[in-house]
Amino acid sequence: GVVVAGASSHPGKFGFVSLHNVLASGYAGAVAATNRDRAEVLGIQTVADIADLPDDTYDLVFVCTPAAANPDLLRAAAAKGIRAAFVTSAGYGEAGEAGI
Repeated sequence: GVVVAGASSHPGKFGFVSLHNVLASGYAGAVAATNRDRAEVLGIQTVADIADLPDDTYDLVFVCTPAAANPDLLRAAAAKGIRAAFVTSAGYGEAGEAGI
C-alpha cells in the first residue's frame, strides 16, 4: 500500500498532487493519508499520524511534510513496516545553512 504523509486539500500543494496522482493512476492497493487536522482529502479520510495506521499494510510513504518533521515521521513509518520513502520536502541542505 501507499501512504501520503502531509495530504492537503489545497490543489497547489504537493500533498494534494501526490494523493491525486496515486488515486488517478488506478492503483489497486491500499491508500492512506495523514493530515494533522484529520481532514478528508479527495475522498480519503486521513489520520493525524502514521502511528495511527495498521502495521504491515503499507510499503511506500510519499513524504510531503516540512523537513523538520521528517526524522520522526520516517521512524514512525519504519515502525509500521514501511520500507520505502519518496521525500519531497524542502529545507534540507539545498536551503542553506539553516537546512537540516
